[in-house]
Amino acid sequence: ELAQAQATLQADQARVPQARALPDPVLSLGVQNDGFRGLQIGTMETSYWSIIGAQTFPWYGKRALRAKTQSLGAGQSQADLDRARLSVQAEVERGYLDLLLVRDQLRILGTLETLWIQAEGLSRSRYESSEGAQSDILRAQLERSRLQQQRWALVAEERRRLAVLNRSV
Repeated sequence: ELAQAQATLQADQARVPQARALPDPVLSLGVQNDGFRGLQIGTMETSYWSIIGAQTFPWYGKRALRAKTQSLGAGQSQADLDRARLSVQAEVERGYLDLLLVRDQLRILGTLETLWIQAEGLSRSRYESSEGAQSDILRAQLERSRLQQQRWALVAEERRRLAVLNRSV
């Protein structure tokens, strides 16, 4: 999209000087011959040759208006190029921020896993000393399993976000 907008801008800018130029001159060459056996020019009255040159001149101000119209079109193409450039930049920035968000969520998930491992160890030691319930150990193990599932989902999301970012760049 960016390359297309750049090419359109270059084409529109190249049209501005063309719009300001005069139309092409016309040169016509003609021969009228009244015989079949050879050229009869100069021997017969109705045989002749002709050279005609013509140049059209548009009315005053029309060339300037055409050039102004083309330059406005080039300005529109410049705006389209800027829009495309900003869109790509925004897409890359959005993708990068999404990737950072997923990586931060993974880091927080790692911290939570560490806390639940500590909680499981504490619950196990309390259970072994008959001060705690076995349900505390099971809950800690369940939470660790749930966090592991979230980790798998976040790792897949990180890969997807990285692929989106690589595609944008």
